[in-house]
Amino acid sequence: MKCHPLAVILFFLGFMCIVLINDNPLLSILYLVYISLFLSGEIGYKKMLKNMKAAFWTILSIIIINPLVSRGGSHVLYRGIRLPLVGRLIITLEGICFGMHMSIKLMAIYLLFFLTYELSDQDDMFSFFSRYAYKLTLLLSFSLNMAHRLVGEVQRVKEVMMMRGLQFHNKSILKRIKAYYPLLKVILISSLEGSIERAESLYSKGYGKQQPTRYKGKKLSLLDGIVMTYMLLLVGMTLWARHKGLQYFRFYPHMTGISLESLKYIGLLGLLLLTNLIIIWRRQRWKLLQYKI
Repeated sequence: MKCHPLAVILFFLGFMCIVLINDNPLLSILYLVYISLFLSGEIGYKKMLKNMKAAFWTILSIIIINPLVSRGGSHVLYRGIRLPLVGRLIITLEGICFGMHMSIKLMAIYLLFFLTYELSDQDDMFSFFSRYAYKLTLLLSFSLNMAHRLVGEVQRVKEVMMMRGLQFHNKSILKRIKAYYPLLKVILISSLEGSIERAESLYSKGYGKQQPTRYKGKKLSLLDGIVMTYMLLLVGMTLWARHKGLQYFRFYPHMTGISLESLKYIGLLGLLLLTNLIIIWRRQRWKLLQYKI
């Protein structure tokens, strides 16, 4: 599923804000489940789990380090020896729960970036931003393209030099530096030649002499309207719930309970997110909407 760039931007910014300002662990779990189901429906759960492995060690380190560093909390689970520069080792229930909550929010944000990439089209996104900042968009496009080309160029030159006898995996650091020195020379010369070619190409096309022409992007579809409507409704409900204190949850010095009104709000929000997923999953089977979406 590819959405309009405006819908993708609103979806990303809106969901990023509601995840960051949330204090309730149940809501964080709900947001993580929603993003996971949405992403697994787009790329499959196997690919999603493969992408989650990259953030696993970071999340595990947060869960381990936070209880060791944070000494707040009234429920002490372990009181250990005194360590240098750190003091007495104290592990509390609040520290463990707070670290797990931060890990859930980090995973939700991490998957949100992948979901945004799957919902957006690179050409449409480039055309959308080029209307308002075409110089900056072109510069970013060139930078990303050059980085991608540079990685391929390094790999190609490295393979050629290895065939000629250079050893890049030598145990001696000095010998390894001497082996990489010719590689850097070739890459530097190739990058300079590539920059000259790009500059001549831009000059031949008259870049900078007049206002560039723009490609007319695709129009907002019904699916884009549904995504933006749900996101605006979700942001509005989040701000209202935060004003009413329905998202309030405190970890330190002791964890607070979750009120019945907060549970009702979480259930209503879960129903809203579920209907959004159903519409997205069934969009191709509804004859009334398949030509409009």
